[in-house]
Amino acid sequence: MRSAKRIISTVLALSLVVSMPVSASAAKKQPKLNKTKLTLKVGKSTKLKVKNTKKKVKWSSSKKKVATVKNGKVTAKKVGKTTITAKVGKKKLKCKVTVTKNTSTNKSNTNSNAKPTSTPAPAQVAVSIASVKVVNATTIHVTLSAEQELSKDKFTVKIKKYASGTYNRELTLESVTTTDKKTYVIKVDVNDLTISLNRYVQVTVNGLTGMGTASMDTVYEEVSEFTDSYTYISSVGAEVEQKIYMDDTYGYVTVESVELPAGLSYTFAEREQYITVKGSIQQTGINEMTLRYVDELGNKYVTTRRWLAGDSNTIVTYCESSYGTAEAGNMTECYGSLYVAGGSGEYSCKVADYDSASSVRVSVNEDEAGYGYVYGVFAPGTANVKIEVTDAYDFGIMAANVWTVDVKPAKRLYVKFKDAKGNDLNASVFSSMYGYAYNTNEQDKYCYSARTMIDETGQYFVLPDGRYNVCCYAGGLSKYLYDFSVSGTDNMLEVNFPVYPVTLTSDELDLSNVEWTYVNAEEDEPYSVGRGEMVYVRANEKICGSISINNVYYEMEAIYTDTNCSTLAVTVTNRINQDGGTITTDQPIDATLAGAQIYYRFVPETTGVYCFYSESNADTIGYLLDESKEMITSNDDSGEESNFRIVSDLEADKTYYIAMRSFGNYYVGKPAKLIVREATAEELEEYEDNDESFE
Repeated sequence: MRSAKRIISTVLALSLVVSMPVSASAAKKQPKLNKTKLTLKVGKSTKLKVKNTKKKVKWSSSKKKVATVKNGKVTAKKVGKTTITAKVGKKKLKCKVTVTKNTSTNKSNTNSNAKPTSTPAPAQVAVSIASVKVVNATTIHVTLSAEQELSKDKFTVKIKKYASGTYNRELTLESVTTTDKKTYVIKVDVNDLTISLNRYVQVTVNGLTGMGTASMDTVYEEVSEFTDSYTYISSVGAEVEQKIYMDDTYGYVTVESVELPAGLSYTFAEREQYITVKGSIQQTGINEMTLRYVDELGNKYVTTRRWLAGDSNTIVTYCESSYGTAEAGNMTECYGSLYVAGGSGEYSCKVADYDSASSVRVSVNEDEAGYGYVYGVFAPGTANVKIEVTDAYDFGIMAANVWTVDVKPAKRLYVKFKDAKGNDLNASVFSSMYGYAYNTNEQDKYCYSARTMIDETGQYFVLPDGRYNVCCYAGGLSKYLYDFSVSGTDNMLEVNFPVYPVTLTSDELDLSNVEWTYVNAEEDEPYSVGRGEMVYVRANEKICGSISINNVYYEMEAIYTDTNCSTLAVTVTNRINQDGGTITTDQPIDATLAGAQIYYRFVPETTGVYCFYSESNADTIGYLLDESKEMITSNDDSGEESNFRIVSDLEADKTYYIAMRSFGNYYVGKPAKLIVREATAEELEEYEDNDESFE
């Protein structure tokens, strides 16, 4: 009976609860903190409270070294940031707390009964990023506000192309080093994406004392000075109207100054970025104009224009200086341009004064009056060659000019091509091995770039002292060294490619004639890694190869995962029967496109011109071959859309083969019709006009 009464009373209580109205304001009230943001000085405390709840609250701090919390009381411990969390049931309430340095001094305690207090330990100095500078395409300098030891994994570098874009491309870092724990040198992996000029760069550093994480943005800019010059042949009183464009710049330009010879003036077309020089030449001699301007990035430009003005009784000459490099004990060829104005317009030239055993030649073009050249062979040093120009009809009219030649001493820098294990690359594996060196100073007049040469020792550059970006190639592989210094007596450069030598094996196929390639998803074309059994591959890299044997096309692949292993077994991934059967006139064949050529035998009943073509929604390539499968002609896109079409003259009762394949792997497996028919009148006319197979 007592149990039944308890059940009845419970039901009545529940019915009363259900029937009681609940106010809207009460339903909306949720637990919340009295503060969601808080700033405290080191050593100070404050109380956080959770409103609208009588439930038990569980308190926690994300960084107890910065601030602690107990029963809602937050105590600041160290400069930094933390988050205080109050958990009510399943709901989490958060308050962001910033702890700052306490600069106030402690007042003496006048209460003699008070317990002595201990002096808190000094707070650690917060470390942030002071500066970020992109030195070159692979090097970034990051300077911290104070010393702190950090590992490579604490750094992240991202780039973007547009100011309004997002940083969605993270670079692979090769190394992060420091000598003072304050300035860090980040090296970007050159096998990944490097930093191009005018790219936006963001460096993020994690684990900073008192900061946690900090980021700083910068732009890769190189402010340079550029010069150029040009010489015109003119005469006194000649009218001048010359446009000088300033378009090879970064953004819009500002003209800083224009120095003009007498009789000339200029106007600036700001929108089109050029100046127009107008007027007339007032005096004989070299009339020189100097234009200085600057672009948006601060690059400075100096453009020089010269008008050589002579008259019937006066010859004016000008010879541009020449620059070169040569090894000690060797000589180098140098060329220069010679300009002549005035007199009759026809001249004879000679070397008037040059104290050297080197040969020097000079001449003026017969077909272009006023323009000529000078040539000589010079040793390192500076040479001044006096050039005399005489009027061909009046020997009393003459002029002289000095051709200055400056040759810098250079030396051989040998290049050793190495694999990832430090062994010399086997040159016989690659189609070619060579290198280029580009001077980091784009305005260098002596040696802007150089290509490797070969002697009995190996490949080498001939370079003067300076800094260079070096690019070396081995087949389809490439390796870049940025901002490499050439100085002193160093004469050897080792370039290590991230590849390993392996011998490929197969129990089924002879691999001696297989061409192996590696396809990178970010590159347009596959590149060769070698032919035959001996190749060079990257770690975890998939290589692909194919070979045709007895009308069967084999596709193979292999992945190199164990860099300690010198052999690698290949796997046959696909076998394609290349014998497509026989095709006849006006009898289309329904085919499936493959990456290999599928051959169809065709024997024409009559001699004449035939048309072979495909119909598909794919990109096809067609090949016409003779009975020995020797190529007659091929075609890619002469048909409808991206289909092939071949028109050719064939003999009756003779065997031919028409082969078809897809262009690229994307269309493999797509359906296509292969059709052969006699050529139409229009195709016949076109074929006769070409007098060869139509492509």
